[in-house]
This record gives sequence, C-alpha cells and structure tokens, in this order.
Amino acid sequence: MEDLSSTYRQGSSEGDQQEVIIRKWSEADSLKSLFAIYYRMDPPFILPHDMAKREFALQPFDIESYIRHLAFKDETSLRKYIRSRTPRHLYHSVGIYELPSAPNMEEKGWQGSELLFDIDLDHPGACEGQIVDDECLVKGFDSARLVSRIVRDLLGGKPLIYFTGHRGFHIRGICEQCMQLGRDERREIAKLVRAEGLDASLLFPNKRGVRPAPATPEDPGWRGLAASLGVDLRASGPHVGVDIDSMVTEDPSRLTRIPGSLNAKGGLIVTPLCDSFAPGPQISPFRGTLDAKATKDLDPTRILGFEVSLTEGEELSLPASVALYLYLSGYVSIIGGEVLVRRNPGWWPVQGCDWSP
Repeated sequence: MEDLSSTYRQGSSEGDQQEVIIRKWSEADSLKSLFAIYYRMDPPFILPHDMAKREFALQPFDIESYIRHLAFKDETSLRKYIRSRTPRHLYHSVGIYELPSAPNMEEKGWQGSELLFDIDLDHPGACEGQIVDDECLVKGFDSARLVSRIVRDLLGGKPLIYFTGHRGFHIRGICEQCMQLGRDERREIAKLVRAEGLDASLLFPNKRGVRPAPATPEDPGWRGLAASLGVDLRASGPHVGVDIDSMVTEDPSRLTRIPGSLNAKGGLIVTPLCDSFAPGPQISPFRGTLDAKATKDLDPTRILGFEVSLTEGEELSLPASVALYLYLSGYVSIIGGEVLVRRNPGWWPVQGCDWSP
C-alpha cells in the first residue's frame, strides 16, 4: 500500500484487527487504504466451488472502469490479485464457461448460468425516507425471502440470499434444470416473481352457488405465496409480486457480488443471510469513532442499529461504520478519528446457512 504516513498512523496489528488513526481524511486515498487493510487480512469469502470456470471482475480505486474477463484457478490466486488492485467492488459471474478469461461471450464457451434476482430498495415506492434505513432493509429482506421461496418451491432450486452491502439484496438460484435457460425463459421467470399479468379472479373462480376455498400456504403458485404473506387475493387491488430488476434475471451473463467483499457505495460487507436479518455493526468491518460534518439535513433515522439525525453544518462524532455509510451516501464529510478494521466482524461462520455446492 502507498505511503500515507501524513494521513494515517497505523496502530499495531493484533490477530484479526488493525487500528488506524486518521489525522486528516483524504478524498483520494483514505477509503482505499481502509479497504486495502481489510483485504490484506484475507477476510472470509464465499466463492463458487467451480470458480475456475467463472469470470471475475472488479473496479479498482484508481480507475472508473471495470476490469472484466478475469479468471483464477483458485482462491489463493484471487486473493493475491485483489491485494495488488484494491477493489471498490468485486464480482463473479453467475455463468460458467469453458474459457472464462476470453474477451467476448462467443469465445468463452458458455456452459450454463445460475438464476439471479436483484432487489434494489431505492426504486420508487420501495421505501419511504431520505435514505435506506434499517427498517427498509428488513422489509427488503422479507421480499428476498419470498423470492427464495419461489426458487425453492416453484422452481425446485436452492436459494442463496445475501445483502449487497448498500441498498439491496441478491438471490442466487442454484437450479440444475434452469442452467441452460435462455433470455426468453428467464424473462418469464422474472414475470412470475413480479406477478406480472396476475389475474386474481382466475385463482378464485366465481362459479354460481360455489364458494371458493380460502387460500392456504400449501396451495401451489401465487395462491400459496399470497396466503403465506397474508395477502387476500380476493380484495380490491391486492399487492403481490416482488419488484426485482427483470433485466438482471433475464441476462445469463450477469455478474454478482462476492459474499465477504466490500461495497464501496455503502462501505459494508456483502453479507450472506439465512432466516433473519437485523442490520447492525456486524455487517461492517469498521469500528471506532469518526468525526464528521453534516453536508445536508437528515431526519431521525436508524442506521446499522444507531439512531442518527443531522443538521447541515453541524459537527459530530459517529460510529465509524455509520460515518462511512453516511459519507458514501453524501450526507457527511469526514474530518478524522480512529478506525479499527476487523477481518471477521461477526457474520462468519454463517449460522444456519447451507452454502455448500
């Protein structure tokens, strides 16, 4: 890592953590240096078992474009590379290829792709408020669990959910019978998840003299899904479906974030999830306190388990994880402070999750 002695005084490294004292925040170097410390510690990743057949990609800090068409034979070679090119963002493909490092799709030799679903909580109507807060994230996780059920119960696949480290969730569908599906078929799956064109009257046929049975969670399709959510499909204008990004699902060449990596849009860890999600400091590798100055107002908001409100121009001290999230969201500038970078902030091992091949 470059010499930043004028900006940083690094405390002694002890085990899985390292203290960094920030004398002056540098727009160009400070965040990169914190990320570089994290990746030098070799934090736990969750990688596909067939990673040698996956395309990898990253965006370094020193250029605006992405470096794509990367291939690594094993985890050791991947880690060596990212230590040399500290990534803002780190991805692998949902597709598997004969030659993943080939520069175009025709030469790669496509062999199939997992399903991918993307829930982005800054879409209109997804959440209220000025910023994606803890309450919004929990609602988003509920939607991710619904997509997970569709993958498992309707498509016969294995769902893997993770928080993207900023404002949404990815759900990978490991589905053998889905691997060879093309864009058209994947588009139909996206329509199913979004409940596009769903006519509730067809789920409750109106036959004279016959009262339709109420929906139960055991019913097939959207009858069962709606019952699980407590949605009355016979009501006027019931809201069903999940607002996923259809273009992500229909594209077999998409990239997905690597669990355990960092997202430079929020400074948080791409975190695998199981049956529950309580946003808190465990999804950030950064502890300590940073001094910040508010650049805009923020109504009282709960972020990573911490209640915060801002008045433009005020100076305040914040937990490092919250300060970095607000900084990257454009709400504060950072003045200085102390950060403890942790290799394992608490999400590993993933309790209750089955991420085996």
